[in-house]
Amino acid sequence: MIADALLSDTGLTGDSSPIVHVIADGEGYYIYPEGMSVSAGHKFSVIAFPRPLKHHVLLHSLFGHELGHSALHVPSSSNILQRRVMPAIQASGPLSSTNAITSWLHDSNAPPEVVRELRVYETQSGRTYEFSGEYLLSWVHELICDLFGLLLFGPSFAAAHITYLRPMYPKPYELGLAEPTHPPYAVRQKLLARTIRLLGWDQPIAQGYRQAEQSLIDYILEDNYSPWASILPDDRLRDAVRWIQEFIDNHQNFGYVRPEEIYLAYSLNV
Repeated sequence: MIADALLSDTGLTGDSSPIVHVIADGEGYYIYPEGMSVSAGHKFSVIAFPRPLKHHVLLHSLFGHELGHSALHVPSSSNILQRRVMPAIQASGPLSSTNAITSWLHDSNAPPEVVRELRVYETQSGRTYEFSGEYLLSWVHELICDLFGLLLFGPSFAAAHITYLRPMYPKPYELGLAEPTHPPYAVRQKLLARTIRLLGWDQPIAQGYRQAEQSLIDYILEDNYSPWASILPDDRLRDAVRWIQEFIDNHQNFGYVRPEEIYLAYSLNV
């Protein structure tokens, strides 16, 4: 139902709701969206998740990130993600241009791990590393989709994100310069932690279960990473969150809303 509300499109044949096929695969979480032809009927999106996690239902809020990828590519002139969120994120800071992100990578405050990775690249290639426009766009998309998943599913997305991704990236600053399709894990986790604080989700709701809630909050806000990893300026982050929230609210308001204390306490007692 969420995919139907968020990803429906209007083409030459009229309104078209998507068909989302969920499978257990052997690699990781990802989405295969069908090519978006305006004359097509129902679009297919295949969402895959790791086969070993087939029964780990609490990790499936990660689908919010994959739905964000599909939502980014809905060919609509009113697509806020394309018209508002992307320009907001790229208005200033390291994500504003290839020169800006290249300078950020070579910043004197970059962690030693980044400095070493750049040095190895330069030794092997004989030239200074320069970030490409293709990978810059990929980073912008990935960060938007992380924010999309968080605003769609709330703290459960952040918990699933850190549980699933942190073990995969024991080197949190690793860039993978041969093919840097995703931002380093430290950048992604710091972005989510900052957003949670910005939204006021860093305070417990149910006083009777304050210790349990605080443990979860401490877990999802874990952020011992270098300030260098704060790739998005505060004003850009606020604008991006505001526009993503508007996009979700315009589609039957499926976004996460913090429960009232009485309802949370009741659910914990069931």
